[in-house]
Amino acid sequence: MTSTATPGFWHIARRLKWIAALALALGVAAAFAALGQWQLERSLETAIVDERDTETPVPLDSIAEPQRVMTSEASGRVVTVSGSWVEGDEVIVTGRLSGAGEAGHCRHRAWIAGPERISCASARPRASSHCGR
Repeated sequence: MTSTATPGFWHIARRLKWIAALALALGVAAAFAALGQWQLERSLETAIVDERDTETPVPLDSIAEPQRVMTSEASGRVVTVSGSWVEGDEVIVTGRLSGAGEAGHCRHRAWIAGPERISCASARPRASSHCGR
């Protein structure tokens, strides 16, 4: 009785057509990696970096007016404002991460948000429809 043994993995893997298929797959992978690198370099060359100072606090009425479109220059700015809370419209926002707690971890906190009647630097209303009333 003769038994035919099935060829093993390495026996099949050493065949010319499978070596060629592996070389083709590696070539395609290398081509896609090179194209991805080219695309990344190209996007960094054409990137526009916004070099404006957004971290220096400025008065709110110097960059924003009520009922006006927010300009790109005003967006993302840190502002200063003074005024008083308008009672009765507070909203509690839960699940916010705030400050560093023990071992540098942020802690879950609740924020209280509400309207504020601001004091304006100029006579005309800015940043709220009823400035200083």
